[in-house]
Amino acid sequence: MILDAVALEAKLTPEAALSIVQKSLAQKGWKKHEVADIKLVYTPFWTFSFDVVTGGQGPTPTGRTALNAFSGELNDLVPIILDRPIKRSKTAQEGAEVESTSVSQHEAKDTAAMKIAAHVGGITKDMIAVSALNKIYVPFYRVWVNVADDTYKIEVDAAMGAPMGLDDIPTRQKGWDEATSETIDRMKSPKGWAELGAKTAGVAVGATKPGGENTRYIILGLVILVLLWFVFGRGSAGDVSCKLDDSYLGSPSLFGMWGSRPIEPAYGINNTLYVRGSCDITNTGKESLPAVIVSAAIKSGGIYIARSTLVGRDIPATTGVPSVKKFELNWTNTGATDFSFEYEKL
Repeated sequence: MILDAVALEAKLTPEAALSIVQKSLAQKGWKKHEVADIKLVYTPFWTFSFDVVTGGQGPTPTGRTALNAFSGELNDLVPIILDRPIKRSKTAQEGAEVESTSVSQHEAKDTAAMKIAAHVGGITKDMIAVSALNKIYVPFYRVWVNVADDTYKIEVDAAMGAPMGLDDIPTRQKGWDEATSETIDRMKSPKGWAELGAKTAGVAVGATKPGGENTRYIILGLVILVLLWFVFGRGSAGDVSCKLDDSYLGSPSLFGMWGSRPIEPAYGINNTLYVRGSCDITNTGKESLPAVIVSAAIKSGGIYIARSTLVGRDIPATTGVPSVKKFELNWTNTGATDFSFEYEKL
């Protein structure tokens, strides 16, 4: 089928897409699931650059993102995919579904400006300048799976293999019997003992003679502790740390020396307030990460009044040096003063 705009090449096979889904579900604790359906879909996107026009007052944030021309939603992943050296053509694979372009080129700029203004908060669409508008089709494998007593849709982009929609699926905690069975299976081989020792014994193993009885019993005791840790709760080692710049924080609440520091935003144009900050993104894994997405937000009275999404790209592995992403949060000045800041990795 000939398309009206270029499309990224669908490099993944259906089998590869299903393998990615299977591994992703296994990481969330769901080894048993049923694939209800899978199909290749070409989705149209309007990619564009944007600037927040401040009239010379305050910073001028810029960015690049994409608008789903079928659903009208913003998508920060597509620009990351487009940065990859992937072949493009105007031909879709035979038998694939091609979604219609519901948002025309004439409507795209206005729709994109409205979406960004709503996403950022505290600004109007007239303050958003959209440029470099370009249409492109991105192929996705749309997979429906029956898991966790429900049916979920997972999309895997057929160009790079990034899964989406997994956040909606709850994580299944391993039971005592599963954790015990897996650990005992690993203890049946010398390699399994070595792996468990490396993860749980650490210095204790290094202090005894490798392969000796003392080492074996030290590991066994620590393995039991690990199993208890699996059953009764696991902490999550975060690789993202965000904070507001010091200039937007007041003096500590207790005598100016102790306690929390209140947020003191700066004044922007059109009766808006803003704060700036940064996020340190660290990859402790063995492989580089194509992207890490972080949401930073300001709340007032328990209600979100400003939110920004940051995308850290190509985070190198095990360097120990964080990648720094700066952000700015804007909102309308309503006279409130009880602000709080929070962030989360998406």
